Amino acid sequence: KIVAETFGCAACHSADGTIEGKVGPTWRRLYGAKRTFVDGTSELADELYLRGKILDPQQKPMKPGVIEMPSYRGVLSEQQLESVVLYIKSLAGKPGRDE
Repeated sequence: KIVAETFGCAACHSADGTIEGKVGPTWRRLYGAKRTFVDGTSELADELYLRGKILDPQQKPMKPGVIEMPSYRGVLSEQQLESVVLYIKSLAGKPGRDE
């Protein structure tokens, strides 16, 4: 959470499910969710997906004509990247339990 706050992630992403005033998806329950791309393909938002979207967000665009967030490649250290992924993962909630 500290790394995400330090790098300004909350300006575009919420941790509580709100989307109003945010240009990126909420991180609440993002981990494990199905994500569909412009080309019609989809995948689950697992650790590999999250790392890819943080490092190379333009690779699999989500909306036509919308520029994805900037790449954090070379901005985040490996440890910081892992921390952000673990934070997003922690917001997934538990199956059958509404937080």
